[in-house]
Amino acid sequence: FVNGENNNSLFPLGTNGTLKTATTFDYETNASTYTITVVAKDEYNATTEGNFTIYLINEIEDLDGDGIENHIDNDYNKIVGDINTTTPSSPTIFVNRPIPQTLPVELLSNETYRFSGKILTDGGAPIFEVGIILSKKIFLSDPIQLISQLDQQTMTYHSLHGGLEPGTTYYFRAYAKNRAGMTRGGLKKLTTPQVIEPGSWYANARPLPGGWRMLEWWGAFRPTTKNWVYHAELGWLYPSASQNEGLWLWNKEHGWQWTDDGVYPYLFRWRDSTWIYFYRRVNGRPLFYNGTLKRLE
Repeated sequence: FVNGENNNSLFPLGTNGTLKTATTFDYETNASTYTITVVAKDEYNATTEGNFTIYLINEIEDLDGDGIENHIDNDYNKIVGDINTTTPSSPTIFVNRPIPQTLPVELLSNETYRFSGKILTDGGAPIFEVGIILSKKIFLSDPIQLISQLDQQTMTYHSLHGGLEPGTTYYFRAYAKNRAGMTRGGLKKLTTPQVIEPGSWYANARPLPGGWRMLEWWGAFRPTTKNWVYHAELGWLYPSASQNEGLWLWNKEHGWQWTDDGVYPYLFRWRDSTWIYFYRRVNGRPLFYNGTLKRLE
């Protein structure tokens, strides 16, 4: 039943039970709503029914949004004329900050350092400043700013800087700016070598990475700016020595001890006039053999 009448010409029922439309509906010529009652009967003449409502929606062309279709809207022609004569605006271009990369530092022969950076992407806008930020503090407070010149072919830049303090750790990052803002590259660290006096007891020590040095007869150690050294086997020691009189070493556990090239790993302990022999490190602690008491300590 359609709208209360037994009329299946508009909505026939298929053999598989599917309800279909038999015509093309038009909002202007057909009703806007249809109420359909579907009755189902089984073999025992028991029936059940259900009601459904179908709504026709009028999709109109309404350019100015006033609810009147374009072909009957007095304002439409004016709007069309405006659209046809108005110059379209340029598309919006989004600009991001550039992304620089901090490159490893190079030590030149004249004790000048070469700091470098590389642009991975310009962010969609010209880069107007690049450089290096250098500081003794890891958070780069109170920095030295080294402004560089960008090579447009390789997108790399370099800054030369000397006069860094010996035996000092510096932190540095590359940076780049465009009109969206500034971005810094990854953080890197540089430790400058200590200046060794010609008469120092380790003037002939071989330099190692990270500020360490090597005396062939004594082993690896790392000097500090406070005159203390950290020995790879003996730990923290305060040295007092010259190149010709051997090496005196002090720590809290043993006091003053003396050794020299051709003597170590034997050390003479001053406080009890005992020779001790460095045996090995056990659980991070140096272990010695006491020549007087004939035991490890």
